[in-house]
Amino acid sequence: MPKVTSVPVGLTEAGKLTAALVMARQKSGVAELLKQVAKRMAAEAAVKKAVEEAEEALTVATLAKYPELTAEEIRPWWWMTNG
Repeated sequence: MPKVTSVPVGLTEAGKLTAALVMARQKSGVAELLKQVAKRMAAEAAVKKAVEEAEEALTVATLAKYPELTAEEIRPWWWMTNG
């Protein structure tokens, strides 16, 4: 039965990171996976920022339009705020 340790993968038993371990991890493709993860995290952040900006623009446009509405135009939506 293999020995189970709490040492993170990529570290020595003493918890040290060595150049040999780094080279082995790079050769195993982990570096490429980390690059892909970083790229996707950056894309996710950009999308979240775009959503926030779009929501803000919608709020501004809604607040600008509201004073122009007549009572008849507002009445069908009354139930949404007053149950």
